[in-house]
Parts: sequence; C-alpha cells; structure tokens
Amino acid sequence: RAAQWRGIDIYGWKLSFNSPVILSLALLASIVRAADALFPQRIMIYFAVPPLDQVQYVGGEGYVFRLLSHILGHADGNHLFGNLSILLLVGPLLEERYTSKTLAALMALTGVVEGALHTVAASGWLMGASGICFMLIVLSSFSGFREKEVREMALTRARAAAC
Repeated sequence: RAAQWRGIDIYGWKLSFNSPVILSLALLASIVRAADALFPQRIMIYFAVPPLDQVQYVGGEGYVFRLLSHILGHADGNHLFGNLSILLLVGPLLEERYTSKTLAALMALTGVVEGALHTVAASGWLMGASGICFMLIVLSSFSGFREKEVREMALTRARAAAC
C-alpha cells in the first residue's frame, strides 16, 4: 500500500493524500516552473541534462544532480501541463498498487537512465518528466495482468515461435 501522510487539521477539515510521491513530484515541478517564470534563464540550467558535447566532464558542474533533477524542469506551461496530466491520472493508482517506495525507486532509476542515455545519444538538452510518464504508462499496462496470465502469454509466444 502507498504511504499515507497523516495530514493536518485546518479549521475542522483534514488535509491528507494517499500518493505522496506523485503529488510531491507534481508540486516540485510546478514550483520549478514558477521559479523559472520569475527568474528566466537562471533556474532551468539546474533542471536540464546537456548533451555530451556541452559537458566538460561527466560528473562535473552538477551533472549528477541534473541526471535526476531534469524530471522537475519543463520547457513551458504546456509541457508541464501535459506531463502533469499523465502523472496525476495514472500515478496515484500505480502508487497505491506498487507502494510509494517502489514507485519512487522506479522513477529515480528511470530519470537517471534516461538522462545518461540522452547525454550519450542526443544533441539537445533534456528536461521534463516525459520519461517518467512513459514508465507509468508501461507499468500500468502490466498492472492488469496476473502472474498466471503473464506466464501463459509467455508460453503461448514461445510455442508460436517454435512452430
């Protein structure tokens, strides 16, 4: 089960949420976007992964931090809105199913691998949570399977390949 924040009471209303990882990511990404709007070209450099030809040396100038922080930076409001739409629609259901700790680990792993591969293989800067959104979509497609169904599908495909 997802970790549930105990919440606080505000004038008799209890504020709590059951998907802290997804909602924290959404809140942090929104804060970074707002900060970039207030201080243009000062904030976003820390929330984007540069291509290899613009990295002086891998591991320098906050490169390791950027491998994970790029999921918080977004090019504009439309980019943020698109990613938040998928995150907030699919994410809470998956966080409940796979636990907060597991989903946070998968998101961190996806962000780091995506950032490292982008550095080596692409020519532009990388920012945004699109890789995380893709991971959530793929994960949601597997969440409907039962263990037996997955094994039966694998056996059926193996038999078909053998014929």
